Amino acid sequence: MTDRFNDFMKPLKETHFSLKDYVDFPKVAANVDSIAIKLNQLNYLIGQEDMAKAVALLWEENPKVFSVLDILIAVRTKDKKKAIDENGDTLLVSDYFSSPELVTKFLNDTGLTEVFQKKQIKNLVDYVFGVEVGLDSNARKNRGGHIMEDLVANIFDKHGISYEQEVYYTEFPEIVKALGADNKRFDFVVKTKEKNLSYRSKLLYRRRV
Repeated sequence: MTDRFNDFMKPLKETHFSLKDYVDFPKVAANVDSIAIKLNQLNYLIGQEDMAKAVALLWEENPKVFSVLDILIAVRTKDKKKAIDENGDTLLVSDYFSSPELVTKFLNDTGLTEVFQKKQIKNLVDYVFGVEVGLDSNARKNRGGHIMEDLVANIFDKHGISYEQEVYYTEFPEIVKALGADNKRFDFVVKTKEKNLSYRSKLLYRRRV
């Protein structure tokens, strides 16, 4: 048994990532470019001593610029993140961008007011580029899964193994009956003369045909 285990472990690699897989820079750049104009307008707040007054002036000029403030604390509007205020009420982070008073409160409570006043950020476009790089690291798991699928598919192709990729549970009535119609998918279904082997997230299912 020990020899078999060692034979299994020897060809395994410590990682399947290449350097290009760690950050999707084209996606990061596209995300920043989509809000760059608003971020440049928000640069007006950097170095302002009277933040409430500066926010009010910028609000009068263009209130829409504040809609991108959430990215400054590494939050995306689509995720609908919430926060509790001093009264114990729960608000969406985006709710703070509905008036200059709430914007000022957002800046004060998050600590951004002090950051701006001390000029610890020089340019919000550059700052958000860094934030987007950090957020993109959360997507590595998904990229890693796709990379692994491609590696396995290449092995199957090399050895002439018949398979289907990304097959949904609903193709297998027995599994739906056992696990429920969860509408998830197998990474691979390998077909043999006697059985179909289905692989997903380190789980292997066998189905007689």
